[in-house]
Amino acid sequence: MHRLARLTAVFVPAALLAAGCGGSPQAARTSPKPPPIRPIMVISGEDLGLLDQHYPTIVDQIYRSANAYVIGDPGGHQDQVLPGSRAHPTLAYTSYARFRRDALTGRIDPIVDTVMYNPEGWTRTPLAERRDPHRYIHLFIRLAHRAGFRVIVAPGRDLALTNHGCHKRRGEILDAAFLRCRYAADAVGADMILLNTAADELTTLTLQRYLTKAETQIRRSQPHVTLLGLISTQPPSETPAWPRGLVRATRIQLRILAGLMLNLTPKTATLGADYLRDAQKAGLFAR
Repeated sequence: MHRLARLTAVFVPAALLAAGCGGSPQAARTSPKPPPIRPIMVISGEDLGLLDQHYPTIVDQIYRSANAYVIGDPGGHQDQVLPGSRAHPTLAYTSYARFRRDALTGRIDPIVDTVMYNPEGWTRTPLAERRDPHRYIHLFIRLAHRAGFRVIVAPGRDLALTNHGCHKRRGEILDAAFLRCRYAADAVGADMILLNTAADELTTLTLQRYLTKAETQIRRSQPHVTLLGLISTQPPSETPAWPRGLVRATRIQLRILAGLMLNLTPKTATLGADYLRDAQKAGLFAR
């Protein structure tokens, strides 16, 4: 933002001067078109490496910009952005307890500028955090901001299966329980909220309804928070993913959300690369 402000201060007076000295009125009124708005793209360094083996040109176009966030390994190689990239080195934590230890003992590389909290109903998130996710989401946001990090909160839908407070009711679908329990809507103070949309990504109407409801709910408490979605090459359903279906899901999500995280596996890296190629051809990553 500061660079843009300085550039504006330099060029605007020059344009006015040209108009006042007999320059073409049309030229004075004409200004360069702004660059396209690129979606925020989040990916793990491991998945980025898999993609780079297949389509390095596409990877360079999508994941080298300042709108990219590349997740490193908190216990190993933390900065996994591509060489010469403007992407943000990011760390993802499934445990607040581990993040607190790392943040307070200087274990986080100073180059890291963004941290993600991803509590889910799995053993990688401590039982206390699964049982009271609202409390630990707030603790994570406060500590991360105090330490100077940008914060992404990515609560799993399955928290509604483990939380001792708000939990899934009999006969209730998990999407509805997630919204009713307000895991995302109550993450007040987060810079970005990542919604786990993988379970719905291949069902167009379900995905549209869920995103519309989630956005409406979140905007009431956090009108300016940045919302992200998820594309998975191996969604938790029996329906296999294909590039066309993932591109369709991307189109739906980017109508509402500001960006996406892409999840791969070594077995689906080719699928992920084909999806990125097709989505790029469709103009979805430069809008």
